Amino acid sequence: LGAFIGFVALLARQISNFFNQRTRYMMELAQKLFFHNLANNRAALTLLLDRAEEEDVKEDLVTIYLHAGETIPHAELPSRKARIDQMLYDRYGLGVDFDLNDAVKRLTKEGVITDNGEALTFATLAEAAEIYAEHLKADYAEDEKHVCDGGPKADVMEA
Repeated sequence: LGAFIGFVALLARQISNFFNQRTRYMMELAQKLFFHNLANNRAALTLLLDRAEEEDVKEDLVTIYLHAGETIPHAELPSRKARIDQMLYDRYGLGVDFDLNDAVKRLTKEGVITDNGEALTFATLAEAAEIYAEHLKADYAEDEKHVCDGGPKADVMEA
């Protein structure tokens, strides 16, 4: 009878250890998956934002390249868009809905395109390169304003 009770107690202890170990494993797995999922969501969002930014840059480059140095009336923009769509299809077999108006807005804001009301005047490639070089200099100058030359002040160190 004592041996049987000892065997049942040992069996109960082993079963209890099994369930406790399984519970700890499931908890650790859930925590790891939760934090990995957070990293994946953040990484996915970053990837999507990078891709969107790259698409804007591609649109801008194609627009500048194909229209460098030209003056185009506003009424001609839809036909230019259709030509770009067709060119991308012919060269690469891609059915793309090129957003020329979006690229024109960005390039006008950046100073690469001048809008005189009736027509758009595109800078040449050399002029566009100079404009972007000036933008880079301005960005670097702005970044340098925020560089801390010395260490933190004493009152900040106390805090």
